[in-house]
Amino acid sequence: MPLLKNKNFIREKLTLLLICSLLFLFPFNRVFHFYSGFTLQHGFFINYLDFYVNIVDFLCLVLISIFFFCGVFNEKLKKIILIAISFWFIIHNLIFRDWIVFYFSSRFVLYLVCGLGIIWWIDLLKFNEVETRSISRLGLSFMKISLILSGLVQAVIGLLQFYRNSPLGLFFLGESRVHVGGFNASAVYLPDGYRMRSYGTFPHPNILGGFLVLICFILINWLLTLIQEKTLKKKYLLKVFLSISLLLCITCIVVTWSRTAWLALFAVIFIRMIIFLYKNFSKKIFVGFIIFSLTTIACLGLWVMKSDNYLARALKNRLVEQSSETDISVTERRMLMEKSVEIASSNSVTGVGMGNFVKYLSNIPVYNAQGVRIIQPVHNVFMMIFVENGIIGSAILSIILVLIAIERFKAQKISFINLLIVSAYVLCIFFLDHYFWTLPQGLVMMLIVIPFIVSLKNNDVMLLYED
Repeated sequence: MPLLKNKNFIREKLTLLLICSLLFLFPFNRVFHFYSGFTLQHGFFINYLDFYVNIVDFLCLVLISIFFFCGVFNEKLKKIILIAISFWFIIHNLIFRDWIVFYFSSRFVLYLVCGLGIIWWIDLLKFNEVETRSISRLGLSFMKISLILSGLVQAVIGLLQFYRNSPLGLFFLGESRVHVGGFNASAVYLPDGYRMRSYGTFPHPNILGGFLVLICFILINWLLTLIQEKTLKKKYLLKVFLSISLLLCITCIVVTWSRTAWLALFAVIFIRMIIFLYKNFSKKIFVGFIIFSLTTIACLGLWVMKSDNYLARALKNRLVEQSSETDISVTERRMLMEKSVEIASSNSVTGVGMGNFVKYLSNIPVYNAQGVRIIQPVHNVFMMIFVENGIIGSAILSIILVLIAIERFKAQKISFINLLIVSAYVLCIFFLDHYFWTLPQGLVMMLIVIPFIVSLKNNDVMLLYED
């Protein structure tokens, strides 16, 4: 029996509303703390071990319940995937029998199952578009618009934070309580002194930067689709809105001063434009674009290195001086990588348990050049996964990933262009940061937002304003 019937129209609209709410609200770091007993390790406070719940946890639980009730998980291969996820969760917790492991692995499974449920629900939405045309043709666009609006809100907040050099006082929305020069505050040294990096309502500027790169990708896809769509006319206002939104997000990415986000943004734009030009223009234009891009990069590099302009000096300081082997952030990351290898070699079979890396690191004295104790995750998701899961857990997670890929390719519900570009984006984050694995907002991006983007064709966003 088809999932979507006219008599279930209200239920499907409610599901769509919950998904849109999740996609819009997850950046807001508003949480309820319920246990902090593990945050104090060997006399040091570790905020990564603070237990809390947020609105996203509640929305995921409700959505999973609806998906089970609607029969979203009924197909054989989908059941096998859920069994594999359950197997990983049970084995992982039986090995460690640790509340930290249970807390972090529970959230991982919750978001993973919800992310799968959303893309499988979208499959059924498309399959039954004749019976519930109004939802299927508008629902996908509403989801993307929810993400875009959320990104615009974060970009505006981030730009205002950088301009004021302080938080905006939006603590009820989850804005971080930080100030320049304060403990754990993320600031950047510019020619006129230290300035606060843009946070938005995320717990760190790097996550805001990574999130806005995804929003830029959605906006670029939408703009390019408008350019390609021959039947659409007089969409000037829409193009202006999308262009301004893209400019706003890119500007905010710059003032997050996240080098990882800058690299990811460059990769996304460059690869997307190459694919677009290759498919739609002559070989001469395609080659010309590559030559123009390389020339522009070379000229910008010379400008940054030689110019006394304020922006040039700021970029030189961030990209060159703060990326050298002597920079404190670089040395800290190198030391954390060395210690993570030590921890992994001592726990190679089972790992240390999800969420336990910083707990184990607190047993190993690690100090930076200023003599400050370093207790934070290693900036490499691949290493984090292996250290916390070991050979056994990593193998099970790899099998789960393969099963999901098989299901997606078998169902032919995947955009290869989006997959290629998002893969480049994910690799940038995986190799240079850790928030995809260690923070709830990062997990939502990795397990819900990215699968949603990859599973949609570029022209799905056009459904909003087709006749």
